[in-house]
Amino acid sequence: FIYLLTYLFIYLSICSFICLFDHSLSVCFQAYLLNIPSWDWRRGDDVICLAELKLGFIAQSCLAPGFSTMMANLFAMRSFKTSPHTPSWLNDYLRGAGMEMYTEKLSQAFVGMSFPEAAE
Repeated sequence: FIYLLTYLFIYLSICSFICLFDHSLSVCFQAYLLNIPSWDWRRGDDVICLAELKLGFIAQSCLAPGFSTMMANLFAMRSFKTSPHTPSWLNDYLRGAGMEMYTEKLSQAFVGMSFPEAAE
């Protein structure tokens, strides 16, 4: 429990510093956004602060260990080669981390089904 509080305190301290520092720069960056022809807030374009996103992932890992690793694996592409010299758990991890996810629309036949029903 004490580790959780320590990490939470560190996260909040860093966040406060970044927010103070970031606020002075945000006005400057917003002015630059207007110069990007393809950026338009009316179409739903938005800006993501990567530092805040990373710190949020780290903070979530305090509550759910491994969360930041899982998110990093989802957003990164990796390839691997199995090696007899690599421990089997590491081969399994690297194989799983190298998997890809795709989005696909399901047909109307799946409407109203639960996930286990649709997966059968």
